[in-house]
Amino acid sequence: MNNSSLSYTQEFKREWPVLVACFCGVAGGIASISFYTSGIFIIPIEQEFVWSRTAISAQALFGVLLLVIGSPFIGRIIDKIGVRTVAVFSLAAYAACLFAASYFVVSLWSFYLIAIITALVAIGSSPLTFTRVITGWFDSARWSGARNIPDGYRHCGRFGPAVANRFCC
Repeated sequence: MNNSSLSYTQEFKREWPVLVACFCGVAGGIASISFYTSGIFIIPIEQEFVWSRTAISAQALFGVLLLVIGSPFIGRIIDKIGVRTVAVFSLAAYAACLFAASYFVVSLWSFYLIAIITALVAIGSSPLTFTRVITGWFDSARWSGARNIPDGYRHCGRFGPAVANRFCC
């Protein structure tokens, strides 16, 4: 929804909820949460299942590879069915996969399988999705809106490990 007739300030005053939603989406998406909190879970998983740290950390490799391979496809899906549908589905599916991981991991291979499924369904919660929102909603303030996307990472990096450590370990 381009607002080319609005000034920079008017556009920010009118569209700030979109920016807040993108901030929350990036902070709660796979790229932020997985990166900043996965290290907290390595020692408890190692103690619970007696797997090596290398084997546990390999799941991150699967996730990154699937994000790289799947991003062009999710971009096409976003163009066809819309950002909102993809973002809501991906964030909900990501949360469901994290929940499933806490109950259904019984072997290293099931751990890898859940990591692969998580990466596949959560591609739409990556910054690609939310950058698409910013470029679609903002016109004169597009650059300032896009500059705020990394704030979701920063705040997840600041508060994510403490929250995960407090409530999950």
